[in-house]
Amino acid sequence: VQTCALPICINAGQQPEFNNRDGDFFIIRETDPRKLCDDVCEVVKTRLPRTYGVDPMKDIQVLMPTKKGPCGVDRLNKLLQNALNPPRYQSEEKVFGENVFRTGDRVMQIKNNYDLEWESLKYTGVTGTGIFNGEMGIISDMDIPARELAVVFDDDRKVIYPFDILNQLEL
Repeated sequence: VQTCALPICINAGQQPEFNNRDGDFFIIRETDPRKLCDDVCEVVKTRLPRTYGVDPMKDIQVLMPTKKGPCGVDRLNKLLQNALNPPRYQSEEKVFGENVFRTGDRVMQIKNNYDLEWESLKYTGVTGTGIFNGEMGIISDMDIPARELAVVFDDDRKVIYPFDILNQLEL
């Protein structure tokens, strides 16, 4: 079997080369789902940053096939949050449903919102509306008395989220 690098080989119908130090695709073989989640956390927190010099909060995205279960997205996101952005003394947190949001958390918009206003941090005075499903950013600050938090998205747009619409964000 000839191997090649992703995504070229997948598009060509060839077998990708797994676990190549110079590649970008890895397989972790583990039968225990809880152990698998622990392994993924260790890879994201330690191994990839140490080996490739990447920022685990900005440069790594983990894809999982299921949302629920012992190694579904919901559980893994909480484990990754505790590994990469654990609670700190006197740090702001907001509990919303089953999520705990902290300053420094990586979040994703999970519903199109055409009315959310944003401000560009890159271009002074540039503003607009609309944040869409799948956009990702980091919680930059939180104002508990004002009941809002700010997210800076990957393209340097800053959005203020009132606490009552935090159901549009996921870790």
